[in-house]
Amino acid sequence: DAVMREAAAVVRGHGGDSCAVLTTMEPMVAWYSGCEGWPMPKGNVPSALARMRGGGARNNFVVLFAKARREPTGAVRDDLLAELEQPALAHIPDPTGVLGDADVYRVR
Repeated sequence: DAVMREAAAVVRGHGGDSCAVLTTMEPMVAWYSGCEGWPMPKGNVPSALARMRGGGARNNFVVLFAKARREPTGAVRDDLLAELEQPALAHIPDPTGVLGDADVYRVR
């Protein structure tokens, strides 16, 4: 999907040679970005972010898709957004509407 590849390109462009990305689309975003991939947990996002931060990558990112399955919602999403730099590095429209628009964030 084009929106996923474009989101991965943003991560790659900002991540350099030491990066990690947390997302529900982890295998594909990791592949296209060249960064270490971390799967989005169903809950306890702060714990997942803490593990990612301790993983050794200098640049950590989160990619959220508006319509992808397993995207965090409610309080879990609020907890996640509280850990991310605002505003998003990029907002990428999805012209197909399959995954929905993507937002790329840098982890604080």
